[in-house]
Amino acid sequence: MRWLLKIIGKIMSLLYPYKVHQKIKGGIKILYTAWVTSDFYHCGDKVKFGFKVHISGAKHICLGDDIFYGDGGALTAFAIDGITPPHETYSRTYHKDRLSLYVW
Repeated sequence: MRWLLKIIGKIMSLLYPYKVHQKIKGGIKILYTAWVTSDFYHCGDKVKFGFKVHISGAKHICLGDDIFYGDGGALTAFAIDGITPPHETYSRTYHKDRLSLYVW
């Protein structure tokens, strides 16, 4: 049974290679990011979102440059008095060599 699954996997890799899947997934992620970022107050350059990101209060959030929010992340703007959103928004940016936190 195991050898049959391996053969099916080899055939699938010929019909639909993994690299093709990654390129299609990257293109879909670009479309998803464009769809999600349209609701933000401000969105900087090179902002990317993973899938299944929970966003609440986007119209009160400013995003800086070079930000990536991974799959399953949450981004929320809370109201302090129930009406007015806070004046500071926290954001973590992921760089190759460091993780930093910015406050606006």
